[in-house]
Formats: sequence, C-alpha cells, structure tokens
Amino acid sequence: MNHKRIILAIALLLMVIGLRAQTLVVNHVDGTTTEVKLTTVNYLSVADGYYVVVANGTETKFSVSDVKSISYQWTNGDVNRDGDVGIGDIVAITNIMAGIDNDAPDYGQAPEGAKAIDLGLPSGTMWANMNVGAESPQEAGLYFAWGETEGYNGDASDGHSFNWTNYKWMTEGQASWKYINKYQLDDHQTDACWYVYDWDIVDYKFVGDGKSVLAPEDDAAHVNWGGDWCMPTNEDIQELLANTTTEWTTALGMVGCKFTSKTNGNSIFLPAVGYRSGTKLYGHLTYGRCWSSSVNPLDSSEALNLYFDSELVTTEKTSSRNVGRSVRPVLKN
Repeated sequence: MNHKRIILAIALLLMVIGLRAQTLVVNHVDGTTTEVKLTTVNYLSVADGYYVVVANGTETKFSVSDVKSISYQWTNGDVNRDGDVGIGDIVAITNIMAGIDNDAPDYGQAPEGAKAIDLGLPSGTMWANMNVGAESPQEAGLYFAWGETEGYNGDASDGHSFNWTNYKWMTEGQASWKYINKYQLDDHQTDACWYVYDWDIVDYKFVGDGKSVLAPEDDAAHVNWGGDWCMPTNEDIQELLANTTTEWTTALGMVGCKFTSKTNGNSIFLPAVGYRSGTKLYGHLTYGRCWSSSVNPLDSSEALNLYFDSELVTTEKTSSRNVGRSVRPVLKN
C-alpha cells in the first residue's frame, strides 16, 4: 500500500469531519471519479487486487491499479460508528485504506451473487438476498431438516426421505420424536427421553441438554456459506416483521413474499417453495417456510420458523424438526 495514498486518505477524512456527506468518492488514475452513495451499513476492503465496496446491499469492485485515491465519508465524520468524531476515525480510515477492515463482514464461501441486504433493522442484522443452495433470489435452494447441514433438492429425485428414522439427532435404533438426542428443552413432554422419573421428588425430572439455539456446527447457513453467516433466531425474524412491510408478489416468474424496509426502502424476496416431508414436496408456489435457529420452547420436537403465504406472514407457526425447509442466512453485527 502506497503511504502517500494513506496520507491523502487521512487528509480527505479531516476535510469531511463535521459534514453530513454519505458518499464514497473513487478518484481514478485517468482523472475520472466514481461516487457510491452510502446508507448506514457500508464496507470497504481490499482483496485480490481490488477495492471491494459493499453499499446498500450491492457489491462494487475497483482495480487497485486504476485507483489514485479514495475519500471514505461517513455521516458527521463518524467512520468507526462510536458516536464521536475523533482520532479513532482517522485510525479507522487508515486501516481501511491499508486493507485492514476488521468491521467488514466475512462472506466466507457464499455463492457469487449472494449479498447481505441492509433493511435498517435496529440490531444491524442484514438478511441474505437468497436461500442456501440457490443461485438467485427466485430459486428455492436446498431443503434442510432442522439442525442438519446437508440439504436436498425440491424435486425429490434424490430419493431422500425426511422422517424421524433419517433425522440426524435421532437416537440409534429409534424412529420417534420422543428419542431426539440433541436440543432438548424443559417442555413438559415427559414421555420423551429428556425426562426421567425421579422417585425422590415423585415426579419427572428434566435431564435434557437445555440447548435452545443451533450451534454453529449444526447451522446450515454457517456450515454451507461459512464466514459470519448464520440462520436467524426467532427474535431476528420477529425484528424483520416488525420493521418491514410485506407483499405477496411475483418476481421473475416465482411467487413469494417481498419484505421492504420501513426506513430505507431496501427489500428481500423469499420464494414460496413449500417444504419436503417423506419423499414428497408440498405447498410449492402456495406458501413458504424458512427455518429459524430456535427450538420451540413448548415442544422440543419442533423448531420455530418464518411462515408466509398470500394472506399471512407470521412466526407463530412451528414445524416438526424432521421436515425439509428453506434456510435464509443473516449477517449480524
């Protein structure tokens, strides 16, 4: 990295402190400039000979050899978003220009075209624009049983059967929800294996693991896309619904639900691709369900999910963990 370029970047930062500019200005060696308008979540990094700018859910690349300097401007000069304008912002811009952007999300091995969309959510959580296994927002992607990381296609031609016998977290030799051996809550289902009768208390005692949210190694979004991606918790889905408007619509021939931010107008599209149970596909083009990473606190054989159809969008419908549903990744701050 050219030290003069870093010094110029610092000078440019000092010039914009106190301004309400939200623009990334790329000054090219041929004398032209490119401006990228920014919102509230933006990232600038250096990778494989390119400056990579992620702004407003869109990724733009500039060859390092074609760039003379970059002015990275943030609202009121608060580049590091600590609430103050000061020396920390100079350090932040220096790190960015040197390719050291510790705040940038790690996209891991997400497919080409995958983007994290800023919906202006209070937590800063960003939602992917496509499902795991898809190559575009309109594709179904793969179907996963909850807590499994291997997905299957929607045409059921693979012969896989989504049932308790095949479920990853089933006790060997058993084929009933009563013998789930991981992610068990104190749900009062006393005939399940996560309870034993205790003669000292003359009642059933909970002996399960008490795990309520998927660990990274059992998270289909994290395992398949890597990086900072993960499945949304039920709280993440509730936040999504509280801060977006929903519309049943058609996008490139696929019906589904569009979620549009109430604050910045950005949106994501979730296709209505149904689910797989046994060896069949159900509800295709009628409704969709995307897994959360949260167990149903009232029944450990179920997990919470996002349900949507032409009339209803809710988190209040649960699903048996052994059926195959879509996975939509998120990135968290």
